[in-house]
Amino acid sequence: MIRLLFDVTRLGNVWTDYLPRGKRGIFRVIEELVKHLGPDSEVSLTLTSLAGKGLCGASYFYTRRLSAARRIPFAFPSSKLPAYASALILKMGRPFHDIYKRFTRKSWGTSSSIMEIPPSFFTPYDILHLPSFIGPSIPPLPIPMVITVHDLIPLFLPSGEDPLFRRFLIRKLGELRPRDWIHCISEATKKDLLTYAPHLDPDHVFVVPNGVSPRFFRETDTSVIEKTLRCYGLEVDTPYIVSLSTLQERKNLLTALRAFAATKKEIPELRYVLIGYTRREEREKILTVLNELGIASHVIITGFLPDDRVRALYSAAKAFVFPSLYEGFGLPPLEAMACGLPSICSNTSSLPEVVGDAGILLDPYDIHGFSEAICRIVTDSELQQWLSQKGLERSASFTWRHTTDKLVEMYKYILEHA
Repeated sequence: MIRLLFDVTRLGNVWTDYLPRGKRGIFRVIEELVKHLGPDSEVSLTLTSLAGKGLCGASYFYTRRLSAARRIPFAFPSSKLPAYASALILKMGRPFHDIYKRFTRKSWGTSSSIMEIPPSFFTPYDILHLPSFIGPSIPPLPIPMVITVHDLIPLFLPSGEDPLFRRFLIRKLGELRPRDWIHCISEATKKDLLTYAPHLDPDHVFVVPNGVSPRFFRETDTSVIEKTLRCYGLEVDTPYIVSLSTLQERKNLLTALRAFAATKKEIPELRYVLIGYTRREEREKILTVLNELGIASHVIITGFLPDDRVRALYSAAKAFVFPSLYEGFGLPPLEAMACGLPSICSNTSSLPEVVGDAGILLDPYDIHGFSEAICRIVTDSELQQWLSQKGLERSASFTWRHTTDKLVEMYKYILEHA
């Protein structure tokens, strides 16, 4: 039985609403790992948060709301009551969040380690897993530690990224030691990590891919689909394509919009549904682009949606379009394929590992190629059905059960060789 100490600080970020609409990306990964590592017969799981009293308390409160985590022990590095109180202060309102954000940014830039946690806190456990690379520095510990690196986006695409965060990330890479154990979520991320941190031992860097949540499947209840479509002014027989994305520059949404504008000339009735959290200033910019392209009346911006609505929209759409420039893994196309939705994606970074031959992969700047692929799928029902089936088969190989099994194998190897 492996006594695993697992840091869930990112879940605390969401409980305080410090990360707006933060239930995506790394948050989703950590939540799924908690759900699937907890029942594992080879792991004795204990949760914790090493990022300070406020987030420790917030992480505790969030995990108590998860039915799969309520009975999992939670270890407090310091006294519980100050952690509870600090978490409630963070929960009180946006002014407190903004103050905390500034404080956190400063501590990341100046603090070298969390030296206040005594080594004795870690000794009851066999291994510590930090499932997010971004966090406070950790001093040498009496037990092995594994760190998950999801991506190095600010280093490869610095444009549009916070320069302070980029410098912080460079410093974090420099803190990694050759003896450290690293978990990457794709071969592409491992390659990038070893490019920017060549001092690391490649034999200490493991690749275990993410899984797709069981919440994503092909919705067959027509009443659910019809109700969801009506919410966004769509009829059952209205053809539409869909993207799930923020408006970050690296998501390269402009390629998709230009491709849609070209496709609409061939298929005038086609609509485009954009799902994802957008800030007001970002929404204003995208509306300007839509008006310039003459497609504003054909594009539906939904904002953030819960998984059941996303699933319904995926299940009735014609194609999923994802021209991202860089992904550490690529959960959105995997979730779309799990709903039987044909995917058209970039051929960059980790996306070929995820999509494989179950989708259409293109240069992210190939507007004509994306437009042609959309047109082919929308008008060719046989191609649409073939890609749909391939996507279902492909996504079935990415399960969280498989991910946790591979992580347990990794823990065993580390304990044998540490």
